[in-house]
Amino acid sequence: MSFRGPRSRPRQEEGGGLNNFRVLDQSQPDPVNTPDLPQSSRTFRVAAFVFHLGMSMLESRRGREALVTLISDAWRAFDRRAQKTFIPKSNLQTDLNEARRFVDTFLAKCRAEPPNIIISDRITGEGLAQRVDWPSILGSQIGDYNPKWAAMFRLNKTVVDSAVNAAELRDIEALQKILFLLSISVAHELVHMLMGFMFGDSERLTPPVINHPPGTPRGPRAGESGRYWEAKFFGCVVEAHHDPRDPRGSNQAGIFFGTLDGRRSFPMQHQIILRYVQLDFTVPIYSSNIATSRISTRAVAMQDVRRPSRFPDIASLMSTLNLYLAISKERGQGQPRHWILMLAEENATHGIFYHITGGPMHGKPYEVTIEPKRVESHGIEKRHLIAHVLEKDRQKIKAAVRQAPALFCQRWIVNVLEELEKQGVVPEGTCSKWNEALETDPFSDDGPPSKKSSGGGDTTDA
Repeated sequence: MSFRGPRSRPRQEEGGGLNNFRVLDQSQPDPVNTPDLPQSSRTFRVAAFVFHLGMSMLESRRGREALVTLISDAWRAFDRRAQKTFIPKSNLQTDLNEARRFVDTFLAKCRAEPPNIIISDRITGEGLAQRVDWPSILGSQIGDYNPKWAAMFRLNKTVVDSAVNAAELRDIEALQKILFLLSISVAHELVHMLMGFMFGDSERLTPPVINHPPGTPRGPRAGESGRYWEAKFFGCVVEAHHDPRDPRGSNQAGIFFGTLDGRRSFPMQHQIILRYVQLDFTVPIYSSNIATSRISTRAVAMQDVRRPSRFPDIASLMSTLNLYLAISKERGQGQPRHWILMLAEENATHGIFYHITGGPMHGKPYEVTIEPKRVESHGIEKRHLIAHVLEKDRQKIKAAVRQAPALFCQRWIVNVLEELEKQGVVPEGTCSKWNEALETDPFSDDGPPSKKSSGGGDTTDA
């Protein structure tokens, strides 16, 4: 793709700078106790340097070209219905000038309002950016976007501490390797934020074709925009493998390889690492004259060696689950359908089912049942998304389920939803909506409410 965009030289936007750059420490037992680190600390300096280096990679001519290719290809991978929900309203596949403006806007905003960097001992990879639904907080226009509020951006404390330790020991080569690795992680996670800028929500998944190597719609590989950008920019994906001979163990920089297709790789020379650390991005890491070999089956990635803290993590407390109301297939003419509450992670194969078993049809008393089952269970005809709920609210759902007296399954679920609505777990109006959808229980007077009222109805078992 030809690119006649802005200059390739990295630039500092007005309004940014260190005065607007915050680095927080997440190493205390309380996951929300994240004090600011002073600008004089070595940890702050490492974070500031790798953020600038990662941003400079994205801002370079080749970095921008790769970003424009990414969002153009990602746009093309969605149907028109999905495209209409995205924040940019122009077709980013065909209007490349608009795609370039969109990329430039994102990069300028990241310079002016950089995300707060949390140095965390809770993650195993070099970095992690967890997107939030920024339009619901800031507004749904491109100009409303603010990177500080669009993601929780974290760098691995073990890796950052290793950089600080290498600097103190004057181990320049190790320091350069770690800074390079962290800067790639910064760029990689900012690419994820760019996708969130385009999508406007945190739940939408990147299409499988946006990966390196690309996946297929029916295959097991999910999309990974960060790897996609890396492959376009570097010509490969950079990985750090554990060196079992290094006495520093999980604190080492590792042995760096460039991987091409998940099967072949090549060891990276330190000269190329040094060139990138010195802001020379003129050529990719990989070229066709570099010899490659099959990846050893004994290779262990550094992120598989690092061990996260056992302290609770705010990310797990704030992660979201999907609460569905699942409706069974017809069981026979005139028989009401079975309703089930289902709690599952996005794209999970299994979830927790909350439902009623037994009843007069089976000659047994009604019983509240909680069990793990496949999300795509054979007997389910349709799932209705009730709400995105926080992980911390899982216990509220379980308590509401256990407290509701066992009844005809549909009436029982309406009662559970009523309690969850009172607690703010599900949106207002959820209970009345499903109360209107009640079918008649052939073993009781329970059934659809009269048109005059959408109240609770009869809650007794016949």
